[in-house]
Amino acid sequence: MRPGANELPNLGVHVQELNPFVFNMLKKDCNNGIKVIEKSIGQRSGDLLQMFHQDLPKEFFFQQPTTSKDSLEREVIAICKNMHNLYPEFADKMNQFETDNKITDWHFTVERFWINYQRPGEFIPLHRHSGIFSFAVWINLPDFETKNLEVEQWNLSKGYQGQFEFVYTDMLGQIKCVRLAQDKTWEGKICVFPAELHHQVYPHYADEYRITVSGNIRIKI
Repeated sequence: MRPGANELPNLGVHVQELNPFVFNMLKKDCNNGIKVIEKSIGQRSGDLLQMFHQDLPKEFFFQQPTTSKDSLEREVIAICKNMHNLYPEFADKMNQFETDNKITDWHFTVERFWINYQRPGEFIPLHRHSGIFSFAVWINLPDFETKNLEVEQWNLSKGYQGQFEFVYTDMLGQIKCVRLAQDKTWEGKICVFPAELHHQVYPHYADEYRITVSGNIRIKI
C-alpha cells in the first residue's frame, strides 16, 4: 500500500478500517465459533479451499457471522457502491449487464459470508471468487515471528507467513504479486476487490488461529 492511500493502483482494490463497532461484533462472532472448529481438528486438511468440496458438515471448517451479519453487509455494500462509481471498468460491466438484460433496477447484495479459521501449516491456494466484488476482513493475525518447531522445518516461504497475496498480469503479460496483512496492524481492516482477481494465503507457523471473514457481492434484480 502507498502511504496514506486506500486504493492499490490499477487493481480496483480498496482497503480501509472497518467500523470499530461492527468489527467488535464480528470479532465476537468469530471467537464464538472456535469451539466448533476445535471439534474438527482431526478431519481438517492443509488446503482450506479443498475443504469446501469435502463431504463433511461445513460448520466443522467454516462458520458464518450471526449478530454482526446485517451491519457488516451495510458496510461492505457502501464500499462497493463507491468503487462502482470510482472505477469506470465496474460501471462498464454494470452497463453491459443492463443492456443485455434490459434491466436497470438492480442493487448490490452479499451472496454469503464465511469465517476462515487458519491453523498452523494450513493455506488457501491461488483462486478467484464468483460475483462482482469480494472482500476480506482481518480479525486475528498471529505473531508470525512466533515459531512452531513442529512445522518450522517445512517452512519454505519465510517472510510470507500468513500473508494475503493478489496475483495478476500487467500490460506486458508479466506476473505481478501484491502482498497484504503482514502483521497485527492489519486487524480490523477490510479489503474489497474484484471477485475475479486471483489471490491466495500463505501458511503460518504460529501457535494460534489466523482468522478472517470473507464474502462475495452480487447484483440482485
